[in-house]
Amino acid sequence: MPNLPITSDCSLKTEQDAALCASSSVSNEANEANEAKSTPSDRDGSVRVHSGSGFRFVVPFPWRLHQILDDMDAAGDTSIISWVPDGRHFHVHNPTLFVQEIIPKFFKQKSFKSFQRQLHIYGFQRAADFPNQGAYYHDKFVRGNRKLALEITRIKAPPRRRMTAKAAAAALEEKKLHAVAAGIAKEMSMPFARREIQLPAPRPLSSDTTEWLISAGVPFAALDPYPFHRGKDLSPDASILECASEIASIFNN
Repeated sequence: MPNLPITSDCSLKTEQDAALCASSSVSNEANEANEAKSTPSDRDGSVRVHSGSGFRFVVPFPWRLHQILDDMDAAGDTSIISWVPDGRHFHVHNPTLFVQEIIPKFFKQKSFKSFQRQLHIYGFQRAADFPNQGAYYHDKFVRGNRKLALEITRIKAPPRRRMTAKAAAAALEEKKLHAVAAGIAKEMSMPFARREIQLPAPRPLSSDTTEWLISAGVPFAALDPYPFHRGKDLSPDASILECASEIASIFNN
């Protein structure tokens, strides 16, 4: 028995059924229209994308690039950009003219590096082997099949891993160690005589203790915690005996 086509003739139903059928037909037509808007157009390659609270139509980068290559090929002008004979690669022969003449007309980018960045975002690769060395290619970017280019999508960046508190503390500690090491290296690279001698802070004496020591005959100079450091050359050429004799003279007085 042959399969009969399913019809949507609402005139064969009751008035109530006919109203429901008409409503269903309108709903189906609206759904089909929405689906048509959300799918790429084979004519101009525009696709509907979210924009704020609504939608807008844009022409994807791969489609526009494919169109440029086909138009240049049809015009016989292959001096700036062209397909490679295998139809699966394309080559930018003159980046300077490409930036001056092609990019301002078809792309939002303003430099050749920005154009290359877009190629990378959409997964294009650069051939390294002869005879297509330097040309760009993508598995879904083929001459004569522009519709296939609509399947090329942006490569999603991997999610950034959040640093734990423990890892953050370890990174901060490592940063401090590097800073200390850099300071030590800078200090060691200076001549010895110019280095700043970091001496521990002397323990302060109370006024009563100071008066008692002076009354006991202790010279006031002996109360200086670093008497031989003041005004002395601490370089290796300085006389150690001079410092030692000065200390001895202080305590012998």
